[in-house]
Amino acid sequence: MENAQYAFTITHLKKELKLKRLDVSVNGSKVPYKGEVTLSAENGGRNKIRVAATYTDKDGKVYSGYREYTVYLKEAQSEPDPPQPTEPKLETSLYSHTQSDPQLNFTAYVSGEADNVKITVYHKNKKLKSADGQYSCTLDMGLNTIRISAKYEYDGEQKQEDLTFEIKLIAQTTPETAPYLAYQNVPENVRGTLYTLDLAPRDCDGNKLFYNNLFVRLNGAEIHYQWDGEYTSYLLNLVGGENTLDIRITDDQGRYADFSYVIQCTALQDGDLIGVATMQIDANVLGLGTIVSDMTVEIRQGESAAESIVNALENYGFNVSSTGSFGEAFYIAGLHKAGMAAGAAIDPELKKRIDADPMIHYTSNSDPDGLSEKDYTTGSGWMITVNDHFTSYGTSDMHLKDGDKLRLRYTLAYGKDIGGYTEGDENYDICF
Repeated sequence: MENAQYAFTITHLKKELKLKRLDVSVNGSKVPYKGEVTLSAENGGRNKIRVAATYTDKDGKVYSGYREYTVYLKEAQSEPDPPQPTEPKLETSLYSHTQSDPQLNFTAYVSGEADNVKITVYHKNKKLKSADGQYSCTLDMGLNTIRISAKYEYDGEQKQEDLTFEIKLIAQTTPETAPYLAYQNVPENVRGTLYTLDLAPRDCDGNKLFYNNLFVRLNGAEIHYQWDGEYTSYLLNLVGGENTLDIRITDDQGRYADFSYVIQCTALQDGDLIGVATMQIDANVLGLGTIVSDMTVEIRQGESAAESIVNALENYGFNVSSTGSFGEAFYIAGLHKAGMAAGAAIDPELKKRIDADPMIHYTSNSDPDGLSEKDYTTGSGWMITVNDHFTSYGTSDMHLKDGDKLRLRYTLAYGKDIGGYTEGDENYDICF
């Protein structure tokens, strides 16, 4: 087409779903959509239009999807310039991608000045016929290979170009078969530029998906996961103002769902107060119950959770022994305060589980004025939960947010006695 203003309509097929968000982008950049978009003459006039929509059903479940289209803008010429000799090149609209429509249409031709042009196109081992440079074929389920070869003469020499593309055909994603996020902690507003994002992707049957099933972009740039446990977690380095977060989940069948969010960030200087978290400390496994019920943890820009937690503990009168550093591999090895562990005793029912556990042995270590790793058993130590979840990463890699609820918990059995063991999920049948 020759008109740079390209008008089109968007029809939503699932009338029972409510549209929550609509994003239109041209050549990778989001643009306002009011019935038309502006095409670019760059890149030979080729424009990729992407329409992404997010819906909710009557139960509040979120669904996302998108479609991509290629539109060519033909530059209008009032007075054509004298033709200039150009070197030939094999051109095609095809590219490697995944789609759910079995019908594939594309173009292939040799641009520039060439003689005796011969183009051959194969889908797998079948030669495709051309209609003036237009090709089409029906894809098979799974991976399809398209090979394009062009032979021609230029400047008295024989030339050949070869291109290969892979197109994966997947079953069409429906609201019933789409993967989804069972949990996400994306905020609308955040103070401070560092934020720990936790995601729990699932397939349509509720089976857990992992980091390799996720593609996450922050402000258009791909970011990589930091930890994969109960959640797949990412460290977001936000910029002040508006941040766009795009998440694609692809299940093992190739079905995918897209989610888009906008995060407003208030940038702060190092040391500025972000907010406060609260922390509880318990040693239920030793019959000591809750040692501290409500401790305030100040969260400051530039501090890891490790530094914020230690500052709060020391302000409360605890002496903290640790390994690692605030920036890497930090671990609370022990807490010490006069009389904090006086009267400690292992619950008889818990002792039965420990006696039967080949991974754990008793030690002679104990102290009425503190609790440390390897006290009482070889599996003892401190573990932490954030908002009632055991994290797959340490506090040196963690960045707290305003309102977080922490629990610092003592275990005698690598977390099996408090529901925090992750290796094969072999927690004891009683937890404290």
